[in-house]
Amino acid sequence: MDRRTLLELCGATMLLRTLPALAAAPPTPAPGLRIQRLGWAGVRLVAGETTLFVDATVDPSEPGSVPLEASTPERFALVTHFHGDHCQPEALRVVFNARSRLVCDRDTALRVGDREVPLLPVPLYQPEFLSPRTADFAVFAVPASDGLGSPQVSWVIDGGGHRVFHAGDTQVHGQFWNIGRAYGPFDVAFLPINGFRQTAGRTARVPAAMSLTPEQAVDVALILRARRVVPIHYGGASPGYAEVPDPVGAFVKAARAAGLAETVLASGATLDL
Repeated sequence: MDRRTLLELCGATMLLRTLPALAAAPPTPAPGLRIQRLGWAGVRLVAGETTLFVDATVDPSEPGSVPLEASTPERFALVTHFHGDHCQPEALRVVFNARSRLVCDRDTALRVGDREVPLLPVPLYQPEFLSPRTADFAVFAVPASDGLGSPQVSWVIDGGGHRVFHAGDTQVHGQFWNIGRAYGPFDVAFLPINGFRQTAGRTARVPAAMSLTPEQAVDVALILRARRVVPIHYGGASPGYAEVPDPVGAFVKAARAAGLAETVLASGATLDL
């Protein structure tokens, strides 16, 4: 056997020995996303090296209030609007570090001001990568409609190989079709369901629900092409602030009738994607 033939045979043998190992190698798993529901409309998302809070507030007097915690090196927060039940910058101080920012739309930033934590105002539709070092999350501010006339956005959140929508406490509006077409489908949508009417002060006469009702949340989820919905923003009825009767029960009934997957998360409960 000549030297050339011997080298070719040796090369073929080594290749054959390598192929089974290559075939048996497991695929690289997609990065995961862990979601925790906080109180009221708040959620916490963790992917890679980044923790991201959305509308995170803390009320020690509220039953089931969840303390804010973060163990990742990168920590950020999003806020949909400046109302106190969604925006509480002082609560974020315990989890923020030197690189942290509270991300909001520019109109909200003017009203929040530089209170307690540094702000990062962003325009609609443009991606913001959190953090700049890891880009574990890409977030987009998209239109919303506030029942009290305040500036408000919803958030499209891309992270851990999944896409999430957080609506804040928006009403029904015509941009849902565009959001669903441009950014959907969504693995999970967090939608308000209490259809509240605030009847105090200048809003004594309220002609329509100021946030999504349970049935509207189901319709919006279908428009957004959401594969699963987690209801938020319910259970806060008080004098001058009325909710629809049994918002969770009405939502679950409507979702099941529409064939829409739903997960009702108690405060502090988690969902892994």
